[in-house]
Amino acid sequence: MDQLTKLQTKARALRSLLDRYAKADSDVENVLNLMSGLLDEIEEGGARPPKRDEFRWYFFNTESPLFMKYDDLSQAEAEYAEVLEGWNFRMLSR
Repeated sequence: MDQLTKLQTKARALRSLLDRYAKADSDVENVLNLMSGLLDEIEEGGARPPKRDEFRWYFFNTESPLFMKYDDLSQAEAEYAEVLEGWNFRMLSR
């Protein structure tokens, strides 16, 4: 799977969870509204990795109202950020 396809898959998963939680949580709704432009751009193939995850604060900063609120949402954002930012982890051999 190429990086764009992988990013689109992760972005769809993240958006799905944002949509679900936004129905009952205004903090999630606000983040969804902020991220919608970039998520749309990714879906259309216009945003390609590596790109800075400008919304990470909302999920991982201790001052954010979403910090550790929804484990699956945080996990989805982490997986999305990994592809978006083009992280390249390699196993170290001994």
